[in-house]
Amino acid sequence: MLPRSMQMLVDLVADCLPQFPRLPAMFAATFANTFATSLRPQPDGSTFVLTGDIPAMWLRDSAAQVRPYLRLAAQDEALAALIAGVVARQGGAGADRPLCQRLQRGRQCPLPQPRQDRDGAMDMGAEV
Repeated sequence: MLPRSMQMLVDLVADCLPQFPRLPAMFAATFANTFATSLRPQPDGSTFVLTGDIPAMWLRDSAAQVRPYLRLAAQDEALAALIAGVVARQGGAGADRPLCQRLQRGRQCPLPQPRQDRDGAMDMGAEV
């Protein structure tokens, strides 16, 4: 179930685009997808964002995935808390590792190639 703030925006888009009958349904499905399938609140208050086909949270991609929800967070405390959890996860686990590009949900890394530090941060090299 979508938060009320998201549902209100989906309804607004549908009301504003009656000349494009398929577009509101496409918007509703895509806008809600990250919220429904990728945001995972963690016991420590952070939020893990599944960003691809491997169980990792890519820093750049996770920021891009929650960006469309920023305006709604101003009126939705629960959504604001999820986004704050993303920021906490990114900053807390990767702040002292400038080459960190992705985070694992747990402390163990199922992927053999990267070097994993504490808190599940994986140093993979700089991204320009």
